[in-house]
Amino acid sequence: MGLSDAKPSTLCPTASNATLWGTTGNDAVAGITGFDLSRGADRLRILMTISRSSATPIDVTAAQNYFAFEMDIATDNAPTCGGCATPAVIGWSKAVLYGASSTVELYQAGTRLASVGVNGGLRV
Repeated sequence: MGLSDAKPSTLCPTASNATLWGTTGNDAVAGITGFDLSRGADRLRILMTISRSSATPIDVTAAQNYFAFEMDIATDNAPTCGGCATPAVIGWSKAVLYGASSTVELYQAGTRLASVGVNGGLRV
């Protein structure tokens, strides 16, 4: 599994989605910081951090979509993996933005859905 803060060169999903991390992700550092398997046999919580230096703050605009991250899940062994073709949903639940003088917590989606379907999984 990989995490990147570099916005893909393709439309993501539109050209109007800004990025907080710099054109190639060079203004931030991204990493997976933990996994939580305690939420049931069919659930996994992935904790991640993307940070930008407090020396180079930027303003964000309400009701604007921003590119957040790209998560890559390797499927090299999918043909021989039991369950790899099972429908699933990957959901986003919360982000915490730390500013110089305040903290803002974002829950669920803004102007887009907060989940993606995999192998025909139904998004909510």
